[in-house]
Amino acid sequence: MSMKKYLFLVLIITLYSLTGCEDDLNSSSNEIQISNRTNKITVKNGHLNFPNMESLNAYIKKIETIVNDKSCGLKSGINFPEFEGYNSLANKLEKYHNNSISQLKTNEVKEVSFNPEIQELIIPDEVIHHVVDDKSRVQIADELYQITEVGTFIYKEKNITDFEELYENFNKQTLNEAKQIEEISFNFNNVKFVIALDIIN
Repeated sequence: MSMKKYLFLVLIITLYSLTGCEDDLNSSSNEIQISNRTNKITVKNGHLNFPNMESLNAYIKKIETIVNDKSCGLKSGINFPEFEGYNSLANKLEKYHNNSISQLKTNEVKEVSFNPEIQELIIPDEVIHHVVDDKSRVQIADELYQITEVGTFIYKEKNITDFEELYENFNKQTLNEAKQIEEISFNFNNVKFVIALDIIN
């Protein structure tokens, strides 16, 4: 499986592109401000809930700057935002890797319930690891975005049962039963679906 074959979050395509270290050398000295609209980020059922796309864009820019500063060895003094009740995928991956190292030292056997390699293939972008929760979810206004190995499901919280049933029984034949919206987008009654590119190949 190639990382390029995964379409991991519909938003990323249009929301931002990573900047290089040179840009961050200029911006790291400036204090990062989040607009008043972004301050309305809440935590709902363990995932971040953004009131609108503008709020999400501002948050992604902030996270992008922090990630780039850290990867360039800059110490900007800016930490990742913390929200009570929210555990990011980044935190889960870090804990998993730290536990794996300590278990190797103590020869403990670990129960396999989380596969970081699969998660990193599905969502290869470190910035997005800080946007989605440990179940690869994020909410924008009233729509939840659930990133999975087959693609991204978009649904309203009241339709979570529809999502769960669709995901549990999902296969290539399922796409034949859906209404195609665009080349890689489908609609299943109350659930939209953006396909992972490797399913159609």
